[in-house]
Amino acid sequence: MELRTFGLRQQSAHELSSLPSLSSTIGLPLTTISCSDPWTQDQFEIGYVDTPNGSHPVVLNSPRDRMSGLEDYAWDYLLGPDFGCLQYGVDSTESLNSFGNLECIPPYGAYPLGRVIVGGAGSRRMEQAIRDFLSAQSIQGPVYELDTTWLVVGHVDEIMSCIPASNARGWVVGWADVDCALDILEAIPGSTVVFSGTGSDTTASAILNDTSLIDFNDQVQAVLDTLRTQLKLSFGLTEADFIRIPVLWEPMATPTIRAVAHTAGAVNWIVVRPNVIVAKQHGPAPSGQDLFEQDITTKLAALGLTAYYAEDWTPYHLGLGEVHCGSNVLRTPPASPRWWNSGK
Repeated sequence: MELRTFGLRQQSAHELSSLPSLSSTIGLPLTTISCSDPWTQDQFEIGYVDTPNGSHPVVLNSPRDRMSGLEDYAWDYLLGPDFGCLQYGVDSTESLNSFGNLECIPPYGAYPLGRVIVGGAGSRRMEQAIRDFLSAQSIQGPVYELDTTWLVVGHVDEIMSCIPASNARGWVVGWADVDCALDILEAIPGSTVVFSGTGSDTTASAILNDTSLIDFNDQVQAVLDTLRTQLKLSFGLTEADFIRIPVLWEPMATPTIRAVAHTAGAVNWIVVRPNVIVAKQHGPAPSGQDLFEQDITTKLAALGLTAYYAEDWTPYHLGLGEVHCGSNVLRTPPASPRWWNSGK
């Protein structure tokens, strides 16, 4: 397995500056590419083609065309006899066509290689040509859509990420949760600094006393609760299958009022089992320990996973993304099952 990050802009020392050392600690090779577009995950998704004669990686390139050079990276640097590239859809500015909005529910039930999940609903959806292609990979289709249109960016990786677990299913869902964050803030002195060192320093009481912010987060929590119920019904999950991770949201006019992460979006993380690279939280630390990070670390440790924290506040968090958005992971395909034995 190789961790590859692309699009780390060179002019800031803070842009995932801790990732090289984290990669070394975890023991994964790291490739860093300089580019004016930092959103590597959005530009392409790395999958694989599997045949009785062998398998090799294939990049699905997004039709998001930022004219930065990243849109051609897969063709210029990855395409070769043992690495394929393809693209569906036409050039588009719709963020739902970016591949932070393309994830996979791990294997379950009738889906031995998992199920493709994307965000979208109504008139705001991933382009039909892309969804048709994904659904045509019948062993992982049809595509499952979760309503993320209430988010500014609208990517499914902003609110959930499936992570390994030692339960019967083999995985659980890391889930962005407002109440978890508020519970932490309500249990500490109001003068405790939050977002220390980011230039956006505030306090626990300032957040809790901001009635418009809290009202907005209550609305977001209601939406998240509805979506979690939907996933339970669709995938046979229970409340125990969701690991609630602290995240607060703020409204942004686009011009429609939609949500963006107010705290660093923790579930927008990189999973490289048994490790998880999480955006540094800059959360409240009344006794020197970041309580958001402590909560996340404890919950992941209970699953046998180790949390590492990467500084990504500028420009990833402030640019409406996190560590997952700025990276790609080249993974080893599973040895089984084979799609040609699945009957699909």
